[in-house]
Amino acid sequence: MSGTITELLMRKLTLNIVLVLVVLCSATVLHAQTQRNSRSTQADPFGQHWGFGLKASTNGVGFEIIKGLGEKVNLRIGSSTLTIPYETIYTVQGFDLLASANLGFGGINGFIDLHATPWLHLTAGAVKNNMYHTVRITSAEALPLGTVEVPIEEVGFVLAELTPQNEFSPYVGLGFGTVMPRKSNFSFNFEIGGIYHGEPQLALSGEGIIGPIASEENREIIMAALAPYKWYPLVTLQFTFRLQ
Repeated sequence: MSGTITELLMRKLTLNIVLVLVVLCSATVLHAQTQRNSRSTQADPFGQHWGFGLKASTNGVGFEIIKGLGEKVNLRIGSSTLTIPYETIYTVQGFDLLASANLGFGGINGFIDLHATPWLHLTAGAVKNNMYHTVRITSAEALPLGTVEVPIEEVGFVLAELTPQNEFSPYVGLGFGTVMPRKSNFSFNFEIGGIYHGEPQLALSGEGIIGPIASEENREIIMAALAPYKWYPLVTLQFTFRLQ
C-alpha cells in the first residue's frame, strides 16, 4: 500500500516538474521572439519617423515630406512658391513712368538636418531655384514732344528680367526647434540661412521711344550694381505633423 502511495506521489511530482519546465520554456521562447521582433523593427527603421510639414518662408509658402533617420538626422524634400505683384509711379525729368513689378520666388528643395541637440540643428542642401523677377516700365501719361503729345502706346516699354546664376543653388542654415517629432505628434521649427544663387542675371528688352534704354551698356551697369548680392536670406517657420 505504501509503495503504491509513494509511486503516485512520485508521478505527481514528476508531472509538476514537467509542467513547470514547459511553462518556463514557453516563456523563454516567447521572450526571445519578442526580442527578435523588437530588433527587427529597430534594424529596419524605414517605416518609422515620417512627417509632413507646412512652412512659410522668405522663399514662399509650401510643404515638406520629412524622413527621420535615427535620432539626429532628417531628410527633407519640399516645395514652395510666392508671387508678389507691385506697381509704382515715379517721375523722371517731369515725366511720369509706371513701373509694374512681378517678383517670383520659390523652388524645390532637398535638405539634410543634423541635430547637435534636440533643439538645435544644422541644415545643408540645395534648391531648384525658381526666382524670376520682372519689371516692366511704361509711360503713365502721354509724352509731350514740343507741341505734340505721343500716345502712351507709342511711348513703348522697357522690360527687365532677373534670374539666378545658379539654377540649383546651395543652401546652408541653422535651425532652432525640432524638424521631425519622434516622441510627439507635432513640432515647430525656426530656421535662418542663405541660398547662394550667384550673381543675378539680367536681361533687358524694349520697344518704342523709351526702348533704347534697354541697351547693353545699361545692362552691364545694372549687372555690376547687382553683382555683390550673391546670397538670398532664407528665414523659415515650419510646423510638422508626424505621420508614422
